[in-house]
Order: sequence, then C-alpha cells, then structure tokens
Amino acid sequence: MHAEFQQLNTQVWGVSVDLAPTQGAFARHCGLSYKLVSGFPRHEAARTLGVFDEERGITRRVTFVVDSSGVLRHVIDDPGDMERHAREALEAVQGLAAP
Repeated sequence: MHAEFQQLNTQVWGVSVDLAPTQGAFARHCGLSYKLVSGFPRHEAARTLGVFDEERGITRRVTFVVDSSGVLRHVIDDPGDMERHAREALEAVQGLAAP
C-alpha cells in the first residue's frame, strides 16, 4: 500500500530495535521502499514513541498517524493484524486530506 500513501504525499517510516544491517536485509527481503529507523543500541526512537518493551527488548507493533503539523491524529495498536495497520492508517490519512 506504500504507493497509495505516496499519492497522498505521506511519509511512511518503520521503527524497530534491530541493527541497521538487519533492517536493510529485512527491507530487501520484503521489497520495502520506506525508511526504517533503529536507534540501536539504546532504542531511543522506540522509547520516545512509548513502544519499547523493556522486559522483552522489542518494540510493540503500533502505528502512528501524524499530520503535517506534527499532531498525532490516530494510533493503531494491534500486535496480530498487520494488514489492519496499513489499511486503517491509509483511511486516517485520507481523512486528513479530505476537504
């Protein structure tokens, strides 16, 4: 769905605790064209977003929709349904673009 986000002039970023080379391999394997952010070894990005699970050392699967002014508009927090994340985020972005 990345092309649909691009048509709406939307940036898509992924955040994980993995090292940049691991993220690069994952992106190539999955054919991803959006940015991946690590913050390794202190996981600053995940901690700042409040999605770092200290006990397990991983990030929770959460999607944030932030408007062009930097205002958080929508959050999808569903660890099991990754298709929901993209679908619902696109709907939220489309809602922001509506007149």
